[in-house]
Amino acid sequence: MADLTIYEYEWHPVSHLHQSFMKDGDASYLAHITMEGQHSEHENEKGSVKLHEHPFNKVLSIADVYDVPFREQWMRDGLQTFQPLEQLETA
Repeated sequence: MADLTIYEYEWHPVSHLHQSFMKDGDASYLAHITMEGQHSEHENEKGSVKLHEHPFNKVLSIADVYDVPFREQWMRDGLQTFQPLEQLETA
């Protein structure tokens, strides 16, 4: 489905809070996600992504996917924790 070439940079311990917003029918939700572990991030443009024809990629225009990532972010030796969904009130 894909070939990835990655370039490791410096690793630092992190605890990052992310928010994910979702919609299901008329209801909207928020999930808080905490990602903790060793993190590597850089913009050296040394990695590559090559997508292949595969059912997983069928909704993508493979020719439009940039094959050299601008920013690489990697996590290892970590934990990703999802808090329960919170239903949001609509205005």
